Amino acid sequence: MNESEKQCSFTRAALSTCGRAKSKSHIRALIPVVGLLAAISVCAADAPAPAPQAAERKPAVWMIPPPWPDGRCLRELFDKPDGWKDTRSKITGIGYWATHLDEFFSDKDLRAWFADIREWKLKLAPVYELA
Repeated sequence: MNESEKQCSFTRAALSTCGRAKSKSHIRALIPVVGLLAAISVCAADAPAPAPQAAERKPAVWMIPPPWPDGRCLRELFDKPDGWKDTRSKITGIGYWATHLDEFFSDKDLRAWFADIREWKLKLAPVYELA
């Protein structure tokens, strides 16, 4: 066996021994990781279901009554709530011109309407300009 073959043989033996030692240490190192993954999977089984995908979500639909004459359209929504009960179940919220809220309605009106909006689980958004 020439010098080159001896060196190659020695290198192969060292690598194979070293490789076995490394594979055992890698297996030992994986034991805590596997345990952690098992614990995560148990916790994930108790976790709430993920949020629905975008295709399953209800689209955002806003109702924006016109501000004229004198806010009558918005007032009628709260004066006659039974007339649009089905519509409320289909919309996200009500939009209204912020500048007209103070102009057309009293604080007492607004407080009562805000309570109704919360009870109906709707949102209220100020409208500044319609495009």
